[in-house]
Amino acid sequence: MPYLILAAVLGSIVLVGVLAIVLAIVLAAKKKGQRPPDDVPYTVGGPVPQSYAKRRGEAGESAVNELLGKDEDGVRYVFPDYLIAWENGSAEIDHILVEERGVFVIETKTYAGTVYGSEEEREWRCVTRGGNVHTFYNPLMQSRKHAEVIRRILPKAVPVYPLVVFADGDISSLNCPFVFSLPLLKGAIASFPAGKLDRGEIRGVARGIAEAQGGITKEEHAARVQRRTRMIELGVCPLCGCRLERCDGGMRCSSYPKCKFVKKN
Repeated sequence: MPYLILAAVLGSIVLVGVLAIVLAIVLAAKKKGQRPPDDVPYTVGGPVPQSYAKRRGEAGESAVNELLGKDEDGVRYVFPDYLIAWENGSAEIDHILVEERGVFVIETKTYAGTVYGSEEEREWRCVTRGGNVHTFYNPLMQSRKHAEVIRRILPKAVPVYPLVVFADGDISSLNCPFVFSLPLLKGAIASFPAGKLDRGEIRGVARGIAEAQGGITKEEHAARVQRRTRMIELGVCPLCGCRLERCDGGMRCSSYPKCKFVKKN
């Protein structure tokens, strides 16, 4: 009988041990799958978990805002997260800087990895340390399109420069004009010819940009972009609704030149 009691006790101990191990494994797996708490900030230059993609971009834009500085009457005006709409489109511009050298339209990117691309390539690539490849639209082309939008609302004599800044990531493999890392952005802006605008002109340009701002929300802009992309994929002109046809270097509206829509490859 004592042997039976001892065996029962040992069996209970073993069972409890097994259950404890199983419970520990389950809790560890659950913890591993959890996202980091929302109050953990991402800092430019720090480690970048995939779940921080949106926060990474926000941190990059915040770092650029800080570098550009605050508004100073007649000297410098900064427009972060600038939204503008017109009859057939809209744009969201990360930063616009107005100062004596002119207007700088800045596209900000923040990637964890090495960036590859050229001025002419439509798609650029970011390769992470783990070998993952992320493709994204050429930000220099994007910034140039944004610069054209701003040129349309300003006097022709006002210089407008499209720039791209990478707040994070290795861009040493790039050889593109107007593309800079965050530490070099301020010096790059200072390298442009000074004295293009006087204090009164700086105020006037900033006023014109401010007056043109708005007319659309972020959500509406995103919906427009998605709708435009879908129409092009279906071979429909996003401006007039006519059929798209292939042409040298891309596609254009079948009613061209009446409709001016052209999409380059």
